[in-house]
Amino acid sequence: MTSHLGDRLRKTLGRWPWLVRLAADTRGNVMLFMAAGVIPVTAAVGGGVDLTRAYMAQARLQQAVDAATLAGRKAMTDGSLDTADPEIVKFLQNNYPANMSDGSGLTIADPIFQSGAVEVESTISDQGALCVTAQAAVPTLVMGAFGKRSITIGAESCARRSGTNIDVVLVLDVTGSMAGTRLAALKTATTDFLETLDDTRTQLAVSGLRVRVGIVPYSQAVNIGRLLREENAAYIATAGQDYWSDIGTPYRPCTNDDDDDCNWRNDDDDDHPRAVPLDVEAYVTAGGAPGSAVADAYAWKGCVEMRASIQTIGASTSASSIPAGAWDIIDAAPGAVVNGATAPAWRPYLAAPLSFENRYGTSPRTTQPTTAPWSQMKWEVDDRSSWRTTRSSASTFGSNPNQNCPAEAKALGEHSAASLSSYVEGLVAEGSTLHDVGMYWGLVMISPQAPFPNATEYLAPGHTGSKRDVKKYIVFMTDGQLSPPTSYAAWGKESWEKRIHSDNNSMDEHRKRFQMLCEAAKQQNVNVSTVAFGDNMGSTDAKALKGCATTSDQYYEAENSTDLIAVFQAIANNIGYLRLSE
Repeated sequence: MTSHLGDRLRKTLGRWPWLVRLAADTRGNVMLFMAAGVIPVTAAVGGGVDLTRAYMAQARLQQAVDAATLAGRKAMTDGSLDTADPEIVKFLQNNYPANMSDGSGLTIADPIFQSGAVEVESTISDQGALCVTAQAAVPTLVMGAFGKRSITIGAESCARRSGTNIDVVLVLDVTGSMAGTRLAALKTATTDFLETLDDTRTQLAVSGLRVRVGIVPYSQAVNIGRLLREENAAYIATAGQDYWSDIGTPYRPCTNDDDDDCNWRNDDDDDHPRAVPLDVEAYVTAGGAPGSAVADAYAWKGCVEMRASIQTIGASTSASSIPAGAWDIIDAAPGAVVNGATAPAWRPYLAAPLSFENRYGTSPRTTQPTTAPWSQMKWEVDDRSSWRTTRSSASTFGSNPNQNCPAEAKALGEHSAASLSSYVEGLVAEGSTLHDVGMYWGLVMISPQAPFPNATEYLAPGHTGSKRDVKKYIVFMTDGQLSPPTSYAAWGKESWEKRIHSDNNSMDEHRKRFQMLCEAAKQQNVNVSTVAFGDNMGSTDAKALKGCATTSDQYYEAENSTDLIAVFQAIANNIGYLRLSE
């Protein structure tokens, strides 16, 4: 059977000899195989091209989503998506080569990858992380011929604040020029700032980290003495402290207006200022504990004088280091030894009557005070109500020992916006402007060493793992130029005492001290942001304020109330750092 079929096949092929030659010619096999392989090779190569495009598009989309997530989380000031979503859309528009619209996807085709509509969804986790997912379809160039019209790409990212504890001190100018709308704007800006820190605190608490805030209102002094005394009573010196006055020698009562021996006012030969040693323990004790109200105008409200210093610091002095003996700049607790010298205590702020014409009060008084320090001063005493007395029984803080002493500072603590609401609303604008006194106490409050020792690492009880670092921030806000007062302030009566200068102009000395304190803060890795509010800042002080900031980007100018609120919000959003958690 087999032989018969073979014979028939040969007979048939013999009729077409070219078929025999073709079957015997192997040179055509390659053509056949290539023809058969064109389709799968084309599919493979085209698929590689399309997959590469899709991979590149997805990588670009992931970068855009990462950037949008970080920006959205930074902008999320109220814990809701209402403030985050606009930033998410904006950053996707800027970082993915296409135009976005709210919820409807792309309105202009992607010019590089020709993506279809990008679907975006944002959510907030229970831990306060913002998560953004995006999805789009990239059309194929080759695989469409084989039925694969597009490749779906997607990206997801979550952002949260994490990694470090946060300490922030707000140093706020509450001088007289802040009265009215400026102070109102400062209160709003501060409250918004604290609310943003509340949100940050909620996020960090999940990891056992904390956010603390302190506030230092300043004018011509800072009210921090009762906090110091609570830390250590020896930090406040009260015995035999010299306060300058032009009142005269110790009290002798006047019998009539013509009595030359009467010394309720100075005779011509006794008309010069002097230091009068006063014992002020009773005055200090009457002020009570920190945080308590001080109803008696003649009880210590809590401001302190700056410590002894030197007169050799001027405009040309380098700001990179603080000279020995400048205890009004050196951040050291009383009793600490610095360069072989022992740091002194602070003295209570006590605006003694500078002269007879500058005495306190208006109420008549017919008896000499018997308690120190008032019994150690010279007073006008008479039974005629038409005469003014030096010491009044007034209960308001006007012309009295606490004159122009601002609100008490708030020590670093886990204060919320709600817990500080009454405090912020109670801020009052009064007094002159000494930027260096505000910066000094802002730095002292946040420093790790005494008088207010602050931990450099922290982990909340109940959390496992190692303690985490504390990131430190100072936000310094002022609306005006440096303006040393002619009357009593934190450096005493400057024109008389001349603790830091030899003439009657201390502008250079105060400005250089401010610059030195800013440099000291940077050397301690304190992140400083500065804000110039309004149009009263002269060019010299603006330059000093800008130089105080850690970077030039951290110097802000706020021309009006709206700007100030926005600037405080921007600073709050940048405190701590954001990281991508997924």
